[in-house]
Amino acid sequence: MGSKANGDSLAPSWDGEPGRPVLRSGPEASVLHQRVVIQHPDGLHLRPAVAVAQAAHRFDAEAVLIRGDVRANARSVMDMFLLLAERGTEIELEVRGPEANGALAALVDILTAPTLPEADEDRTLPPKG
Repeated sequence: MGSKANGDSLAPSWDGEPGRPVLRSGPEASVLHQRVVIQHPDGLHLRPAVAVAQAAHRFDAEAVLIRGDVRANARSVMDMFLLLAERGTEIELEVRGPEANGALAALVDILTAPTLPEADEDRTLPPKG
């Protein structure tokens, strides 16, 4: 995705179907892209966003969530809130770096899960309520 002088949209092009990663080559070689649909009943609210940020920090990779013209760093809960991603929202993941494959798999698992694992929630997230 580069700047276009003629004013064309800078939105990413979609290759493939949601749920299938696409490896794009060229100026952004070794960048993985995958579309996902948010499945958590409350959308990408605090708990899933924290889980995404924690997972993103575990990998040597840069991950961005994209919805329309909004790009959110996967390591930033506040950035992800700007996506306004409710259940059923389709977003694109863009991941690059030495551990991009592992990071993409971990983020897809979180974003497409209808619930978060209770054991992880109790151990790493603030209490519900």
